[in-house]
This record gives sequence, C-alpha cells and structure tokens, in this order.
Amino acid sequence: MGRQAHHGLTMIIASTAPAAAQPYTPSWLADQPDAATFYIRAGDVIEREMLEAQLSGPAYGAGEVWPWEKQATLLDGLGAIGGEDAAQLIALAQASTQAALDDPAERSLLEQAVALVAQHYPPYRMLIEQEGRRRAVLPVIAFCRYVVRWENMEGDVQRGVDGLIDPATLSALPPLMMRSAGFEAYNRQYAVTARKNSDAPSKSGADHRISPLDEPSGKDGSSGESITLKIPA
Repeated sequence: MGRQAHHGLTMIIASTAPAAAQPYTPSWLADQPDAATFYIRAGDVIEREMLEAQLSGPAYGAGEVWPWEKQATLLDGLGAIGGEDAAQLIALAQASTQAALDDPAERSLLEQAVALVAQHYPPYRMLIEQEGRRRAVLPVIAFCRYVVRWENMEGDVQRGVDGLIDPATLSALPPLMMRSAGFEAYNRQYAVTARKNSDAPSKSGADHRISPLDEPSGKDGSSGESITLKIPA
C-alpha cells in the first residue's frame, strides 16, 4: 500500500504490484482445511479501461449494458409490440423502476410482457444476449488479467507474451471456482467484494443475479391477464 498527500488529505492507494496481491477463497470453501486460494492484484485505471475495451471489442461484443439503456429499449419494445396494452405495460415498467410492484397480477403481467419483448423485439433481445455474453466472458478475462497465482489447486500458472494467464491453462481449474475468483477479481478493481456469506455460485453467473424482469414470470409463463401483441412481420 502507498500513501499520497493530496490537498491536506491522506489518500490510500492500492499497489498494483503482483507482490501485493491479496488472497481470496470462495466463501463455501472457507471452513475447509487447505482450501483453494487465489491471489488477486489490483490494476490501475488504464488497465481497467483496457479490460472494458477488450470486452466491448468485436471478439466478444460484451460491453456493459447500462440500466437506463436497457430500460429505454424495453419501453420502446413495449410500445412497439404491446398492442392495446402498450400504455399500461409502459406505466408498469416505469413504476417498477421506482419500487417493486405490490400487485402480484401486475408483476406477472409485466414479467410476461418483458419476456415477450425479449423474444420478439430485436433491439432488446440483442441487449439480453450481450448481457449473457458479458456474464460468461467477464470472469475469465478478469481472472487471466488480475489473478497472480493460486494455492491448493492443480495446474501451474502459464502466461502469454502479453503477461496475462493463458486461458488454455485454466482447464485444470474447477469452472465454478475459476468463475467465482474471476468475478471477485473484477469487483475488487472497483472496491466491491463478493458476498461474504453465500452458497456456491450457480453456473450462470456466480454472485451476479439477473433481474426478475429478465425472465418469464412463472414456471409456465402464464399470468392472470393476457397481452395482445403486435408481433413484427
């Protein structure tokens, strides 16, 4: 750690040196002896932007989807295919951004509508797919960039000419552990840590959750009301 004086204040700056890497053990392994441990270093501002550029580039097409971008596209989709219910659905979607809808029937109606927009309105469907690519690729990219080494795990750290871990060497690591460490590595760059008390992460995205509005409402996708859609030709 380093200290830098700035306008009378003392600022704590995390060292980006590999030797300053901090340990991380997945929470569901914390009580086990000789648990797997990953050592994660900090990156500087430029390196964080380089990671985002890598994710956003043509190789992955996994740039961040901003909440307001997604919400605006959703409202456009509800207006385009909501038919005679469009005004009601848009009002529900706008209200849901302020507070959870109290009426179960309204929640179910909106969830069904969002699922249909994701299926039939290409601009919104593209954002959902982009979010999916980001959840899949981000932990691997962050792992390769910010993890320095690991203990109590098989496999050796192999780096490419760019200094990053060669993704081909990750095959010896359990995927869920690698993804958990990758998400933690990404979050630590922004001073955010993973939940301390959590079960093993799901295969879909470790500690990252999908909004309920991104998924169908019930097991059968039904609701108490029906929606009249204008499906694009």
